[in-house]
Amino acid sequence: MHTSISKWLGITEQQLEIIKAVQKLQLNNEKTTPKRIEEQYKKTTGKHIQKPNLFNQLRTLVEKGILSRTDSAEYIISYNNIKYEILKTKQILSDEIKEIEKANLDIESFMRKISSTPLRPILRYYNESEFYDELAKLIQSADAFYCTTKFPAVTFASIINEGGWDYYKVLYKRAIIDKDLEVFYLTDFTVKNLLHFVKMLRKKDAARPIVTRLSNVLKECPNIHINYVPNMYGMDIAMPEQGFPKTFFVMIRDSDMYTTGGLYIDSPEIATDVKGLFLRNFEKGKPVTSRVLSSVMGLIG
Repeated sequence: MHTSISKWLGITEQQLEIIKAVQKLQLNNEKTTPKRIEEQYKKTTGKHIQKPNLFNQLRTLVEKGILSRTDSAEYIISYNNIKYEILKTKQILSDEIKEIEKANLDIESFMRKISSTPLRPILRYYNESEFYDELAKLIQSADAFYCTTKFPAVTFASIINEGGWDYYKVLYKRAIIDKDLEVFYLTDFTVKNLLHFVKMLRKKDAARPIVTRLSNVLKECPNIHINYVPNMYGMDIAMPEQGFPKTFFVMIRDSDMYTTGGLYIDSPEIATDVKGLFLRNFEKGKPVTSRVLSSVMGLIG
C-alpha cells in the first residue's frame, strides 16, 4: 500500500500501519481479529500497540469507512470507499493546482505592475520589529484593515499585560473596544503560529482563552470579518486603509511560516489592484463559525 495514502485519506501513519497489517492478514487468508491485527502490527513495524489504542484506531477507521467490522468481530478493508476517497482527494488537489497557478499569475502581474507603473512606487524593507511598529502607526488612523494571516491576531492583546506589543494593542483597541476599524481577515488557522505567539509571551496556557475571546468577539463586533480557507496561496498582505487604498505590506515569512519582516509599498495604483485580489480571495473563503473554532480548540490540545 502506497505510503502517501495516509495523506490522501487523512489518516495517521499509525492508522496506515494498522491497515497494512489487516491487508497482510487478508492476503494470507488469515483471521483479522484485533488480536491477530495486533500481532501482525508488531511483526511488520517492530513496535507494540496498546490494546485500548488499537481499538480506538480501529473504531476511527471504521467511522471513516476505510475498514468495516463483520459480525464475527473481524475487520476488513473497504477498498471501494478507499478508491472513492482517493478520487475525491484527486479532485481537491486538481482544484488546488488551479488555484496555485492562478495565484502565480496574479503575483507575476503584480511584479510587472511594479516595474511598469508611471509613478514609481516607494518601496522599503522593514525587519520584524520595524514592520509591526509601522503597521501599528498606520492602523492607528486607518478606516479598514485587510490581512491574510496564519492566525487572526485581533484578540492577542487580551492576554498581554506588559509593555510593548503596540500592534496587537492598537488593533484590539480600534477593532474591539472602539469598534471603529473594519477588519477583514483571510486565514487558514495555523495553530502552530498561535502557539508560537503564546510561547514568546511565556504564557503557554493562554492559547485557549485567545480562541474563546475570538469566538465572543465575532458575536459582539459586526466590524470584524474572518473568512476561512483550508489552504492559502498567493501573496501575504497587510493593508491598513485610510479613505482609499494607498500603502500595504507584503509579509515575509521564514520556513516555519512565522513573520520575519515586510516589504512596504506606497502606490495607490498597485494597492488598488492588490486590494481587489484580496477581496476576490476573501469571497472564496467561508465565514468562521463556532464549529470551525471548536476544531481549532481541539488542535490546541
